[in-house]
Formats: sequence, C-alpha cells, structure tokens
Amino acid sequence: MRPRLVLALLLAAVVVASGAWATIAADGDPEQSLVVPQFDQMTQKNTWPELVGRKAEDAKAALEAELPTGMRVFLVPQGSMVTMDFRTDRIRVFYNEQTRLVVAPPRVG
Repeated sequence: MRPRLVLALLLAAVVVASGAWATIAADGDPEQSLVVPQFDQMTQKNTWPELVGRKAEDAKAALEAELPTGMRVFLVPQGSMVTMDFRTDRIRVFYNEQTRLVVAPPRVG
C-alpha cells in the first residue's frame, strides 16, 4: 500500500475509535459540541499565587467557588507526569504528598 493511504486509514481508525465521529454525526457541527472556553473567554485571572502554602483541598474548593462553570480543577502530586497541552478549561494544583500543601501557584492550562 501507499504510505498516504495507510496514513489515511490509520487516521480514520483513530477518529472512529475515539468516538469523535459519533459526536460529529449526531450534532452535524463539531464546533457546536466543543465546550472548551477560548482564550479570550477565560477568566481575567490565570494564576493564583495566594494559594501557595494552603491545603490542596482548600485551594481546590476556593478555585471551584471562584471559577465559572466548565472550568475543571485537578489536584496533582508534585513531580507527577502531566500532559503538556494547554487547555483553557483546566487548572492544575500541584501539592506535596506528605504535607498536602500547594507548592506552586495554580494556573490555567
């Protein structure tokens, strides 16, 4: 087979396996089903340095109370592997596993 054909078939298999095809087919417009806020629609604030040193659970609760609906807050142990993609609907709170204290300013991304 030609390399382009193999690549096209592989891409089609990934789309079908991920369920994205069903979402597009059901809505007709994939952009309408996307709920991730765009960069210009994000909150004005994108870092929270005042949460460093607080308990991780308290920091998460404070962020969830302040943020608009659709933003997701994740507690991540310090040193954990994370993806490097930038998501405008995600905030990671890095904390020390022993002390449960926030070790870096939470930020959008």
